[in-house]
Amino acid sequence: MAKYQYSYVELPYVIENPEEYIIPECLEACKSLWNKNIETFMCSNDDDNNLYILVMNLSDKNLETMKRLVEENKNYFYSSSRNCYGIKVEDKSRNQVEKLNFLTEVFSMQDTKRFISGEDFLSNYKTTGGEVYIDEEDYSIRYRENPKLKNATLEEAIKETGKENLYIASENRVYSNELFLKWHKRYMDSLIQKDVKTYELKDNIDN
Repeated sequence: MAKYQYSYVELPYVIENPEEYIIPECLEACKSLWNKNIETFMCSNDDDNNLYILVMNLSDKNLETMKRLVEENKNYFYSSSRNCYGIKVEDKSRNQVEKLNFLTEVFSMQDTKRFISGEDFLSNYKTTGGEVYIDEEDYSIRYRENPKLKNATLEEAIKETGKENLYIASENRVYSNELFLKWHKRYMDSLIQKDVKTYELKDNIDN
């Protein structure tokens, strides 16, 4: 596959080697979004005349911001064909690259959404090797519970799937992979830093 010409690559692989997948004009803006734990879905390649970045899994706060901006600013948009929001600028000039970078600054740090609860993880695990059937309501492919796993515990499911490092018992969450667990920890650290700054400000005012 030619450089930048990939149709879709999972984000962890993109972040490991971003210069392979993202054109230079979009790279800084993508990194700005990643630093806020915002997932990018797709962006311009060398065949495009303009620059755009599609994003996904926005927090409620960032989604509210995005929806407002779509109504107010032509540089933010919704892609109905891909069912996600995005940011765009007119061309690939240096001025427009800088504008694209600037347009990412309105978003705030968010937590990742790439996790499921322990209950859902165990429920999914119990269908491993289960009988396949078609849901009559939406015609989707589903799996029945495997009788052999009926009495499996969450601890067993975590161990058998090798997810020990991705399970946070205190949160009852199983994260998708190491990247998104790292993002969650970064978000939690940001909350602590915010609390410290708020305390220091209050202390200075009181004194």
